[in-house]
Amino acid sequence: MSGHATGVRKSRLAQLAGLLCAVVAVGLLPGWVSGTRAGDEALALQAQSTPTPGFGPIVGPNYTPAPLTTPLPAELHPPVCQAVVTAPELPIYAQPDSQGQVAATAHTADRLVVSSVSTAADGARWAQVESGWIQLASGTAQGAHLEERRSCYILGGIVPNTTLAGLHLVNGSSGPQVLQLVQRMQASGTPLGTLKGLNGAEDVLKQAKQISPQTVTVFRSLVTSDGLRDCPADFGTTDDMAASAKRWMDSLAPYWVSINADYFEYMNECGSTAERETQFAIEMMKLANAQGRCLLLFSFTAGQPDLSEIDAYLPALKFAAENPCQPGRTHGIAMHESSFQDNVMLSEGDPFLAFRHRKLHETLLAKLPQAAALPIYITEAGVGGGGYLNTPTCEMTVRDIVQYTYLVESDPYVRGFEWWSIGSGTPYYDLTSCLDGIGTALIAYYSP
Repeated sequence: MSGHATGVRKSRLAQLAGLLCAVVAVGLLPGWVSGTRAGDEALALQAQSTPTPGFGPIVGPNYTPAPLTTPLPAELHPPVCQAVVTAPELPIYAQPDSQGQVAATAHTADRLVVSSVSTAADGARWAQVESGWIQLASGTAQGAHLEERRSCYILGGIVPNTTLAGLHLVNGSSGPQVLQLVQRMQASGTPLGTLKGLNGAEDVLKQAKQISPQTVTVFRSLVTSDGLRDCPADFGTTDDMAASAKRWMDSLAPYWVSINADYFEYMNECGSTAERETQFAIEMMKLANAQGRCLLLFSFTAGQPDLSEIDAYLPALKFAAENPCQPGRTHGIAMHESSFQDNVMLSEGDPFLAFRHRKLHETLLAKLPQAAALPIYITEAGVGGGGYLNTPTCEMTVRDIVQYTYLVESDPYVRGFEWWSIGSGTPYYDLTSCLDGIGTALIAYYSP
């Protein structure tokens, strides 16, 4: 992170510290602790004037992101899965049997809509298309391959058939409304994909998981044995990352033990050097693996990581790829994405901010392909800089969530995004009143 960006971040943290003191002074702390982040999204107040910490081809200290201008279809639904033919001629069989009757033939560059995928007893993978069945290529053999798209991942059983959209709960104050949405989405046949909660939301996450087992839950404890903290106190000073991670894990343990979340986000936008974050992440994964817990790494602020420093992060990502946290599950990556402008939707934001995950994924594909397969969760997603300024209208929120869902469908390594934010009694905007409209829009989006 550049010196300019670091200075801006420190000034925002100072403002938030002052805000916390004011809250304590007026006696609101007990109701607010469960939702405050005391530094979470500390860049939020700069929504109209963004610093330049390696976002991409950005110059000048007052860069204003250009909105996305790509036209979208008038009516949005999940893009269908297609198989792309690479062989000069590809037989389409009446049944998934290479010795059976050929019903038609496809040719190079044909795109065939796929309705189901199955695996035969001999391990061959088949895709059902309009005219019959095609055998999918394996290894370097030519044939046909499925697009890299979420709908294909769902058909292949790689990810569950849930929404991409989820919610970020700053506390449990909106529990009844959230659980009503979870129940409604479960009944619709497309369960809510993910829920992230801070302290106070534990019971909501537990009940949501009971209603909707497919929903991925993420928990982050702002409360530690050392008080309210986003980051370890010694994160920027110690060189003994093993000891630092042990102290930090011990400080979180009393608050993690109360919930069996699918993932734990262990810090928030700590902004240290890439080398320190990497070594700390490795030590935290070692501890988490011994406990059978899965972590979301780094919790990058919007516009991060700086891709010029990506080599420094690779050892942690390599460790994550090679050391599963549970059978069949790896640790993942947490990113935060924002439009940084109150009047610009996330789905129409600058690609280097609103779709930063694509830049990271492209870089990892070139440098460490196994790390590119790690799941990414956008654990804070939304309009503006985090909710300090103008609250988006429900109409804008609903439209933004649907548009962002549609656009991220083509990034199947993103396993979900959690919309900021739900919960009252905090300095941040609360979109609880929009939940009914969000549910209606998501059900319509996923309807055949």
